[in-house]
Formats: sequence, structure tokens, C-alpha cells
Amino acid sequence: MDIDVHGMLRLEAKKYILETIDRCYKDRITILNVIHGSNNGTAIRSWLRGSKTLGDKVIEVTPHIIQSLDVTTIKIKRRK
Repeated sequence: MDIDVHGMLRLEAKKYILETIDRCYKDRITILNVIHGSNNGTAIRSWLRGSKTLGDKVIEVTPHIIQSLDVTTIKIKRRK
């Protein structure tokens, strides 16, 4: 699943990302790509890549550049 948080306020983007992680877990989606800005501030990128607050559903967080977009891939645990 891909989500784009360009143009969102920092707190709005964080809330949306955390809600989407929960939804992915419930729907058994194991990969979430978060597309975020890299030119006009890096608060979301830094938070994602260094955050311990993403919760226990997250296995791994990996940065990427995909088609010149700054993307962070979140690997989510499988629901039992």
C-alpha cells in the first residue's frame, strides 16, 4: 500500500501514518510505502527513520528514492 503525506502538517501526517499502519495490520498488508517530502523539510522522514514510536506492529523501516520521490518503506508484522 502507498500513501502520500505531501502537504500535510507534521502532526496530521504522523497521525495518518500511525492509523494506516494499524489498518494495514488489520487487513494483513505487510508493506506500506510512505511518500514524503525531502526538499522543504525532513521532519516526517527523520521521524519515520529514527522513530521508536511506530509501535510493535512494525518490523523494519527502510529509506528509498523511487522515481525521484523520497519514500520510506515500513514492513509490518503479519497478524495471527
